Amino acid sequence: MPTPKLFVLADYPWGVDIVRHLLSRKETIVGAALASPETEGPLNRGCSESLRALLSLPQEQILRADKLESKAGRERVRQIKPDIILSLFWSSILRPDFLALSPDAINIHLSLLPYNRGANPNVWAIVEGTPAGVTMHYMDEGTDTGDIIAQKEVPIESTDTGKSLYQKLTATAVELFKSAWPQVAAGATQRKKQPGGGTAHLRRDYAQLAEIKLDEPTTARKVIDHLRAKTFPPFPGAFFVDDEGKRIQARIELANLDEHEQKN
Repeated sequence: MPTPKLFVLADYPWGVDIVRHLLSRKETIVGAALASPETEGPLNRGCSESLRALLSLPQEQILRADKLESKAGRERVRQIKPDIILSLFWSSILRPDFLALSPDAINIHLSLLPYNRGANPNVWAIVEGTPAGVTMHYMDEGTDTGDIIAQKEVPIESTDTGKSLYQKLTATAVELFKSAWPQVAAGATQRKKQPGGGTAHLRRDYAQLAEIKLDEPTTARKVIDHLRAKTFPPFPGAFFVDDEGKRIQARIELANLDEHEQKN
């Protein structure tokens, strides 16, 4: 089978790692979309520059994220004629008319689908007690609803926070991609339909976790899970409003005392 022509939508250090891996394998990357500089934050600052340098593509074959799904952007991708669109830690949902520009479109999602489709899967896995993991899947008209290529569960420890689980998920995602990619490149994947059920969240759902309401009935387990899910410095933790009306930010620090005692 001829080497597939790839159009990559890549961001964050883990997207950079995967692109570097693809280049080391001499894969054919014919175009790319990169995050706009004004959308960069603590986790992906400088990644667009790194990717641009790695790819060494002609300027007309690199699109900014904010131009990607414009009429001109779609036409440019159509002219490139990729065999596979690869979404590598890309934070924007791709519309069906864009996905139709390539025979196949593949995404890496930081959840064990069908659980936690959509935004902030590392947070919701802790808050709702759902399985955590990573999934490589084909993209379709839904959000993270396409056929599964490969996936791996990542255990959630009692000491995990939103940040530590995110770090586990991203590292596992890179490993999963590297192990699954040779079959994809060879056209030898076994597509697996997603099972029914699962969970899904929109970005706006995350706003519901901003405040811990002190007088609402709950359990200690739910409060601790809420706090640890929202513990992801440098981003804000959860807050509560004290008796004087001041908003007090709260994060949590967790340690396994049994392991600590064994070491000492």
